[in-house]
Amino acid sequence: MGIFVLQDGIDDSGWGCAYRSFQTIWSWFVLQGYIDKPVPTHREIQQNLHDCGDKDAKFVGSRQWIGSIELGYCLANMAGIDSRIITTNSGKEVAENARQLTLHFKIYGTPVMIGELCLHLCFVFLKKKERRMEYHGICYL
Repeated sequence: MGIFVLQDGIDDSGWGCAYRSFQTIWSWFVLQGYIDKPVPTHREIQQNLHDCGDKDAKFVGSRQWIGSIELGYCLANMAGIDSRIITTNSGKEVAENARQLTLHFKIYGTPVMIGELCLHLCFVFLKKKERRMEYHGICYL
């Protein structure tokens, strides 16, 4: 399910982490049957951000970074999926948010993107299941 830097013939090393996290999250929704559209390319993600008014025309086709807010816009605009952003400002808050993330994985199961300035990671909780996981309308970014 994971989508990696330098995949699909795109050299996005150093700037593509959040794009790949978005593509991994999108893949999860496809595999669960919630989205029937192919995984968006970098250019399609950028075009969506331009179309919704977040970025100017020069952004499309660029190597500019995106973050959690942009991923939230794309999930909403491209798939009608709401997301939630949790801001953490200290080590103490990280521990508090870890409990929220654990609960998120137990209830929703969607992948989670965690980002800080120039690094974005996508966490996926995997468990064997007998039936499709129920999605309740929110994806954490």
